[in-house]
Amino acid sequence: MPADDTVPSRVYFHCDGFIVAVIDRSADGRSLPLPDNLYFATGELDAVLSRAVEAGATATSPIEVRPWGERSFYCRDPDGHQLCFVDDTTLFLGQGADWA
Repeated sequence: MPADDTVPSRVYFHCDGFIVAVIDRSADGRSLPLPDNLYFATGELDAVLSRAVEAGATATSPIEVRPWGERSFYCRDPDGHQLCFVDDTTLFLGQGADWA
């Protein structure tokens, strides 16, 4: 499977409608690896934040535009798993996917 290495610290694999990103945290100058997030794209970001909090998630960031252009928020689900929800109109796709 071809890899998209547009970003030096990441490799993107475009997988039949999904993107898997493998991140090398040491390439960003971080000495310890950060926990990974599971990312979900949605066309209803504001509503998803409300529903996530109502379902017991803890928001760990507000909805904001990230330096790479994505509009997103981060949270922890009731079991403590880290999640990120991204506005599907602002997805950063590395070099880009032909289906985007």
